[in-house]
Amino acid sequence: MSHNRRTWLLIAGLLLAVAVLFGLSLMSGRVWAPWSAWVDRSDPRWAIIFELRLPRTVLAVAIGAALGMSGAAMQGYTRNPLADPGVLGVSSMAALGAVMSLYLGLAFTATWLLPACAVLGAAIGVALMLALAGTTGGTVTFLLAGVILNTVASAGVALALSLAPNPWAAQEIISWLLGSLADRSVDEVRLAVPLIVAGLAVLLTLPRSLDALTLGETGAAALGVNLSAVRVLLAVGVGVAS
Repeated sequence: MSHNRRTWLLIAGLLLAVAVLFGLSLMSGRVWAPWSAWVDRSDPRWAIIFELRLPRTVLAVAIGAALGMSGAAMQGYTRNPLADPGVLGVSSMAALGAVMSLYLGLAFTATWLLPACAVLGAAIGVALMLALAGTTGGTVTFLLAGVILNTVASAGVALALSLAPNPWAAQEIISWLLGSLADRSVDEVRLAVPLIVAGLAVLLTLPRSLDALTLGETGAAALGVNLSAVRVLLAVGVGVAS
């Protein structure tokens, strides 16, 4: 069996496993929801499936895809199997933006303000990273800029927690940082999934460049890879998706 065929069989098997687990997650819980409840809108379990469990499951799959592809892109760029999406610091800046919206109470005035603040934080993170590392810097410089952003963002989050106006606000911040999917609705799906899809679409433009980077930056540049563009697209894709 050829390598390509084994790869496609593995991908097909994993997709099948995701589909099966997706269905089981909609059926299982405190209340078991058999197939008959899926097609009968008069059954009370129908609302449990499609209004409570479906949004959480869709978000779980989308977030898993975002983190998986972002991690793979970072591993390809750094040529380090231990790299993760948080290496660039853009995700940490996005988290800082979201935390500030909770700290200032903006997130409670309109549902869309929290993700908007997260995107704004990610955009500021990308801008700061490019300002620190420059578009012509090497991989080490790029990663060091990410370390600086991670440190600043972590300090900002810790400061917001220590100065939280009340315990309830601090609990909301902690709950958000832990990534809980509890009580998520269709509104969160409509806000998060388009951003995740956009980020993944950006990352999907990079596979050939990341393959070329296995030869090193000099070899990739010799093959015609625009390293500056790769860094910008990588930062934007990881920041928006994750």
